[in-house]
Amino acid sequence: MENNTKEKTFLQRAVTILLILSSISLVLTLYSIYKQEETVKNIQQIQEKQDLNAHTSQEFITYIDSINHNQTHINQASEESEKQTQEKARLKTLMTKVLKDAYAAFPDPNDEPQYFMTDLDGDKIPELWVTTGTSTADSKLDAYVNNNGNLKKITTEEGVFNCTYHIGKNYVLLCYGHMGFGGWYKLTINNGKIKKECIFEEELGDDEYEYSKPKEPCIQEYNVSDLSLLDRFFQ
Repeated sequence: MENNTKEKTFLQRAVTILLILSSISLVLTLYSIYKQEETVKNIQQIQEKQDLNAHTSQEFITYIDSINHNQTHINQASEESEKQTQEKARLKTLMTKVLKDAYAAFPDPNDEPQYFMTDLDGDKIPELWVTTGTSTADSKLDAYVNNNGNLKKITTEEGVFNCTYHIGKNYVLLCYGHMGFGGWYKLTINNGKIKKECIFEEELGDDEYEYSKPKEPCIQEYNVSDLSLLDRFFQ
């Protein structure tokens, strides 16, 4: 009887031990699975961080490139602006010399040459027009145009002592009237050359004393000793 009791007790303890060992094994297995999942998760987080860093780095590189690109355009625009400023300053100096030379050639105040300025080609660099002479015989109109930062002289017309000038869209209208004969002549500038086109001519009758007047506004001429118009164009 006593032996049966001891055997039963032993079996109970053995079962208990087996259950404990099974529980421990299960716990270890679950812990192993947990650690594996944690490892996978950590690997994924590291990969995501690396991907994010790579994306951020690329965005930053793109941002820097855009700044450099914009700065290049700014520098180019600044250089072009500086070049234009220097070119205009040079042209103003050259035009000033033309006006002073014209004044020196005709020192008599009654014969002082006159000038006016236009921008027929719209490049914001004016053309200079100078009229000189004391009569129909020796009077002439000269135009000076920009030629790569230098001044190019174009003698456009002679015998302009009795002429007026009118401004149109991209042209100057030269209006002549003398000894009963009158005409309108359109002057345009193309590739540094003057083109003259007759628009209208007339002969006055015995009882007629006034020449026809065009609709284009008359250009105000300035004495070559007055540089205010030149200064205004080169502000």
